[in-house]
Amino acid sequence: MAITTIIAAPAPVVVAVAETVKPPTTAPATAPAPTAALPENAKPKTVGTMASDHVVGNAAANATGETPKDGTAITAMGAMTAAHPVDAMAANEAEPSMDAVLMLLRKRSQERPQQLSYALALQLLESAETGKPVDAAGTSGLSPVDQKLVTELAGALQAVIATPAAPATTLAQRAGPLVAASHKWEADADLQLPRLVLASRVDSFGVYTPIESKFEYGKRHVVIIYCEVANFGSKKTEDGIYNTRLAQQDTLITEDGLLVWRPNPENVDDRSRNQRHDFYLVKKLTLPETLAIGKYTLRMAVTDQLTNKIAMTTLPIEITASGVAAAAAPER
Repeated sequence: MAITTIIAAPAPVVVAVAETVKPPTTAPATAPAPTAALPENAKPKTVGTMASDHVVGNAAANATGETPKDGTAITAMGAMTAAHPVDAMAANEAEPSMDAVLMLLRKRSQERPQQLSYALALQLLESAETGKPVDAAGTSGLSPVDQKLVTELAGALQAVIATPAAPATTLAQRAGPLVAASHKWEADADLQLPRLVLASRVDSFGVYTPIESKFEYGKRHVVIIYCEVANFGSKKTEDGIYNTRLAQQDTLITEDGLLVWRPNPENVDDRSRNQRHDFYLVKKLTLPETLAIGKYTLRMAVTDQLTNKIAMTTLPIEITASGVAAAAAPER
């Protein structure tokens, strides 16, 4: 009998704990708990209630001697998030204000004053938010070239945004301020003469018939000098005409540097209703039959009279004996 008493003693303890956790019910063991029968709008929906249910469930499991499963809390939270996704997102995410974004960009720009991306982003956002023109003072930490790039690019983008696009507006028209900015940058670059050739015929920019720069001695040769100009300046006049003013100087010198031919400088005053993107110069060159055999240099110098910039390039020319010239002719 003593043994029987020891075995039966723990039973009341288990019953007592179970009674403090589970509500009394007269339904069968398989019937759902009373909370399952509540209306949908009466069920607890907050995170605290779910956590509280989870604690009670663990207490009951401990009281019955069962080990709680780790997936219980995850399953409960997952069910809550699936049932109320908007509430969960609102609790974890908040949309930053424009003031906060601008404050962060200003801080980053101060920390990294030479960072081009931060300066450009700050200029665009500030102009979009305030409607004011781009402030060059915000780019003081950049190099002079980057300062000019940021202020002019941001200003061009601001002009694009400020002009509504009509249904018939083309991409070229929409990007007009950006194209104008690029032409301005080209004009700010050094004047260049990317191509200097001799030709027998010139029709337009890039359309010409080139010839070799070797000529036979004892004959008179008439050729055309073709020279392309890049990064030239254009000024828009009051009547809407774009004006380009250049001056060219051609010179022919010997291999030793002696002057052979140098005409007077020639001024080129071009006027166009559309801003030119390509420009070329032509001039007739006559090589007399008395020009001695030897190597020469044709020098072309161009001055942009609007920007006061000068560029120069050269082309070798050779006068050969008749037999050498005849042998070189098939190579043209």
